[in-house]
Amino acid sequence: MSYKIRTTITGAAGAPWVNTTYWSDNLGMRVEDAVNNIWSFWDAISGLMHSDLVIQVDPLVTLQADDGGRPTGTTTVTTDPIGGTNTSHMLPTQTQGLVHLSTGVYVDGREITGKIYVPGLCESANTPSGTMESGDAGTIQDAIDAVYPGGTGVSQPPMWVFSRKHNSVYPVTGAVVRTKWAVLRSRRD
Repeated sequence: MSYKIRTTITGAAGAPWVNTTYWSDNLGMRVEDAVNNIWSFWDAISGLMHSDLVIQVDPLVTLQADDGGRPTGTTTVTTDPIGGTNTSHMLPTQTQGLVHLSTGVYVDGREITGKIYVPGLCESANTPSGTMESGDAGTIQDAIDAVYPGGTGVSQPPMWVFSRKHNSVYPVTGAVVRTKWAVLRSRRD
């Protein structure tokens, strides 16, 4: 079984922004552990995010079958909101950080990958050449390394990537923060 956990970020024009992550219950990971993992990620980077933002890990978690991501139920957990704390000018809302999730699994010559977009970053994160400051990228990298199983010193069950195309889940084997700014577009665009 896997857990589908949504995080909603509000407080700015263009919001809400929604991030979805998937976690395995292998090796006895409880839904509370998975929620705490992604909550810890957002909490660790909240100092980079604008002070108008509120990050809320959704207390309603969808339980999914491993064979195709079919929902099998829901459960509720308790989560506290996290406030961004950076008071410098927020970058344009379409300018976002990006964590690229690798699985090492290739289907039809393409790797199954996932992404976590980090909205609400501030001018203090932007270099004169228009990329993310290395220190801020390092903070995000440390935060993701602390919660996915390939990260430094982490030995917990996997964060997963769900592939709609292949209707299956794959464990994350690598996570890299991109220093080039990303743009998350709506599927309706």
